[in-house]
Amino acid sequence: MLSFRQPVILVLIGCIVLGIVSFVFTTPNARSPEISIPEWNVAWIKTSESASRTPPADGGSWHSVAAKHPRIALPEGTAGAWVQIVVPPTTGFKHPGLYIERLYGLDITVYEDAQAIYRSSRDYDFERNIVLVPLTVKPAASSVYIRIESKERAGISNAAVHIGEFDRLSALNVRNELPNVLLGAAIAFLGFTMLVSTGFFVRNQTKTAIALNLFILSTGTLIATYSSMPYFYFHEYGRQLLFLFDTSMYVMFPSLFYFVVHSFEETYVWLKKSVKWLCAYYGASFLVMVAYKAIGGSLYFYYKLFTFWILAPLILVQLLFTLFLAIRNALWGNRNSILVSAGMIGLALSGAADLILLNVLHGPYVLVLWKFGTVFLIVCLVMTLNRRIAADYARLLSYSKELELYNYQLQKTERMQIISELAASIAHEIRNPLQVTRGFLQLLSGKASKENKNLYSMAISELDRAAAIITDYLTFAKPEQETLVVMDVKEELGKIETILRPMVVLHGGVLHVKASDRLTIMGNPSKLKQALINIMKNSIESFQENGKIEVEAYGENSVVVIRISDNGQGMDEEQLAKLGEPYFSTKTKGTGLGLMVTYRIIEVMQGTLEFRSVKGKGTEAIVRFPLI
Repeated sequence: MLSFRQPVILVLIGCIVLGIVSFVFTTPNARSPEISIPEWNVAWIKTSESASRTPPADGGSWHSVAAKHPRIALPEGTAGAWVQIVVPPTTGFKHPGLYIERLYGLDITVYEDAQAIYRSSRDYDFERNIVLVPLTVKPAASSVYIRIESKERAGISNAAVHIGEFDRLSALNVRNELPNVLLGAAIAFLGFTMLVSTGFFVRNQTKTAIALNLFILSTGTLIATYSSMPYFYFHEYGRQLLFLFDTSMYVMFPSLFYFVVHSFEETYVWLKKSVKWLCAYYGASFLVMVAYKAIGGSLYFYYKLFTFWILAPLILVQLLFTLFLAIRNALWGNRNSILVSAGMIGLALSGAADLILLNVLHGPYVLVLWKFGTVFLIVCLVMTLNRRIAADYARLLSYSKELELYNYQLQKTERMQIISELAASIAHEIRNPLQVTRGFLQLLSGKASKENKNLYSMAISELDRAAAIITDYLTFAKPEQETLVVMDVKEELGKIETILRPMVVLHGGVLHVKASDRLTIMGNPSKLKQALINIMKNSIESFQENGKIEVEAYGENSVVVIRISDNGQGMDEEQLAKLGEPYFSTKTKGTGLGLMVTYRIIEVMQGTLEFRSVKGKGTEAIVRFPLI
């Protein structure tokens, strides 16, 4: 059985460390010499003026914007925006620079002194940018203009403009974005490792495990490619990064829904069909996305239709429905659903906390708590898969033990059958000559001298013992009950007590018999006595000092239970496993046939015999018969 607890714990610890690092290093330093500019001016570029490279000269076109209340949505009829940033004197910096953590646009040009000092043009639809450019040292305040062209958003969002040493600003950029990339990469690596390991799963768990691993892999990829850092440092691979981002969206949500639905022990048919339809829709959306990436702008409407206008509400409904299913099944006592519910609720609470902090805190706030909620959800989902694997493993062990027991019983039955046929074929042939020999020995003993009579008596005794062994063989070979009657167990145990009490006393022990009333079974009284006496005689012969035998009979769920326990020598596990086998006995002169016959008698009476023993403490025999 595979277990993912260790990698999940390691990833969780790593995520916590990354979160602390992210919080510590993104907190503004009071002694940092950087200057934050919380306000700037914005002028919209009309569609008819999109070719112009000169900022508006008239003051009426400019609007003051603050970092707390950014304006980035393009009004109708506009193709972009001009942003004017008033930069204070930079003589306090050796190599001044300008840093904007989050700026939206597809075509960005930064101007200083009417000269373009930075240009970024994207032919793919990822509008979020990082702007990090060096500036000229100036003794007086000056203006930096940024020209932005875009499709939907243009401008600076939820972030102040930083002026400072270029090296410090570069390091700040890394500290702000690197934790997100590392977090996503760690989760993606975990998902990829688990995905490769699915080949070792049992067949019925493979699809569920693949769905979970795809969810983890796509979640990590989504977090890593949502960061602006890869697009800033590896801009030549921007199209590939955005393709990974979009593909992760189409993989993450259907795989999550598939895993949650198939984690429940009972899944409705319509629910499984909805999973298929959902996967089909995500597949169609993926094809539309691929066609748009290949063909271009003519399919932009269909791309937005499938990937935003329909997909966003669909994802919301899907998550709410997943949460509903998980909570419903959790209330029904499904522990897997409790884990899924906890993960979903943790993700929802972390997202809500992010939104509250965004509205309560003064200044820009970067959403970060939802990432920890996502990690918590992944951990809960992995624990759910672990529980399913553990349950399957437990069932496999149970089936294996049952199969082993069945094979043992089958082998035992085959051995008993062979011995039975052998006994039936030769027992009668041996018994007749023995009886004749015994008769002649009795005649000869009457005429023998006193010295030889003891020898004749010993010979006759051994012949009687041989005859008893043959009788056991015949009983084993043909144990059918000649006369079946309804027996009262309490009455039969009373008769057995009367027979065996002198023998118990002779061996220095005591016998206690306790039986409930109205315990009736079907069988042959003489055979029942033979079977129980065989068990009790074994207990008597195992007596040590202060020997004791306790016999108790009672009813239990339509079954009569007879417990025979002693405080004798007991047996170890190896001896206990061999009980009932021919020729195995713990006694010096024992043949093992008595207990073998006992097993057969009880078996023919539709009963069972079970032994429990501890070496040096005693043995307990438990006999069960159907109650009538």
